[in-house]
Amino acid sequence: PGVVGLLAGLLCAGLGASVVKAEPPEGSPGRRVGPFYDGTEESLYFWGYNRGKQSVVLDLADPAGRRRLDFLLADADVLIDATPPGELAGLGLDPAAHPALVHARITPFGEDGPWAGFATSDLVSLALGGVVMNCGYDPDPAGHYDLPPVAPQAWHSLHIAGEQLVIGVVSALLYRLRSGLGQKVSVAVHEAVAKNTEIDLMSWVMLRQPVYRQTCRHALATITNPSISYTKDGRWNLSMHIGSRDRRLLRPFMERYGLADGMATEMAGEPPPGVRPVAGASAAATAGVEYVQRLTRRFTYDGLPWQEAQLAGLLWSPVRKPHENAADE
Repeated sequence: PGVVGLLAGLLCAGLGASVVKAEPPEGSPGRRVGPFYDGTEESLYFWGYNRGKQSVVLDLADPAGRRRLDFLLADADVLIDATPPGELAGLGLDPAAHPALVHARITPFGEDGPWAGFATSDLVSLALGGVVMNCGYDPDPAGHYDLPPVAPQAWHSLHIAGEQLVIGVVSALLYRLRSGLGQKVSVAVHEAVAKNTEIDLMSWVMLRQPVYRQTCRHALATITNPSISYTKDGRWNLSMHIGSRDRRLLRPFMERYGLADGMATEMAGEPPPGVRPVAGASAAATAGVEYVQRLTRRFTYDGLPWQEAQLAGLLWSPVRKPHENAADE
């Protein structure tokens, strides 16, 4: 497979499969994706996505290369195929000639239909699938979005599709244990991404209800109160308040710091049925966030008592920069 199928093969290798990556004579397109190691042409991207695999060079334009592929498929359990629609058939190759083979296809927009011949990219797939619309910052007080959405990075669309493909592969292999027959498993990146937008897709399909992006929170039908609070040196603490347990544990924690004055002993007031008790959904849940913000503003980022909060059973975490996570024991 090309760049699109790299993660699916990596996941199979991680599950214990012996994975052989077929590359054209000029090398996989993934070898030309940066970053590169120490000024060389060695792609760190390619290394990362192909660890645990073997490699073979196949020139499918050459009859000898096609025969060699057919020979490999005769002994294989799974073919992960990211070639453009119709390419293998145009070369005279038919994976269905091997009845026990699981033929796992991954394409941008499916194998038929008006978009089947279109190309895509990670950004295009994330935008068309709806993920980008769900990611970004709160609207202004008037409800207008004054900043564009934020695109996730690091090949998210290909990860989503690759994971769904491997789930299909495992299912097909289980079926083969009973029947002895392989199957064709096909995943379109666009469909996989569209189905991976949490409540967005079904909110629209069933209710015609759009959801709205929020800073550090799930996209929801209503804009809720923030779940992040500001330290006095300009960093951020993330605190989630999901239900009555969090509200029950919050008061004794705030008492340690002398900030429980005015907090109800039992922060009552559940949201309406069907509404998760996140901040903004009820007065009680909102009050919890307000008290956390008072505490966070007392500390610099390094002194933030987030570990103490976790030991007290609260869902707290500092909002970190990537390199800070890498350095944490």
